[in-house]
Amino acid sequence: GPEAFLKFDTPRYVPADACTWSTPIAVVGPSVTDLADALASAASTTATSQIEVEMDGYGGVEFDLAIEGGVDMGQCRESHVCIHSDAASHCTRYYHEGVDQRETVRVMDLDGQRVVMTVGQWKKDVDPTLLASARAVFDSISFATE
Repeated sequence: GPEAFLKFDTPRYVPADACTWSTPIAVVGPSVTDLADALASAASTTATSQIEVEMDGYGGVEFDLAIEGGVDMGQCRESHVCIHSDAASHCTRYYHEGVDQRETVRVMDLDGQRVVMTVGQWKKDVDPTLLASARAVFDSISFATE
């Protein structure tokens, strides 16, 4: 199967603990900072420091996100780590392939609409050329205004 991914989301919910998450999943505020801080502070994951980014005049933040060392996915609810969700009643975005799944997260404010873009890998030893290609696509994304 595929080893790298590029994904777009508009989540509104982030669990306090990504491994032992429960419903209802906590709603987060509407800002880029609200979501980025909730993702970065969730237990069972680890995040790098946020850096400010700009794309086509729109502001946001970017950081890397991964499963915290020592997490046993078999001990997590439904055997996966819940990153965020579009619904309070169940998890819609999760890591399930293993503890080596990781991603770069970009949370953007598009004139008041928050969008999450991610590029990442499902396995530890992914072909570096594939990752570089996925990152090049990620970095080439632009937003058109009407």
